[in-house]
Amino acid sequence: MKRMIRLTFQHEGTEHHRDRIAMEHFYYTATHQALQAPTDQVKKATVLKHLKAMIISLHSQQQCVLLANGDSERIL
Repeated sequence: MKRMIRLTFQHEGTEHHRDRIAMEHFYYTATHQALQAPTDQVKKATVLKHLKAMIISLHSQQQCVLLANGDSERIL
């Protein structure tokens, strides 16, 4: 049983890490595209601020594993 629990947590952690890396890559790609886009500076600045906020939010999210969809089942 102990091994099964450990494997479950390892699987969830790996999946969470993979998703986080994919989102980080997406935001950095979107930032690069926003910098290269031929738009006015005000719109570009707004888009870049939004993307920066999303990256900061991604990095500051509390690390947790959800065993189900309920908040009461969250493990920190």
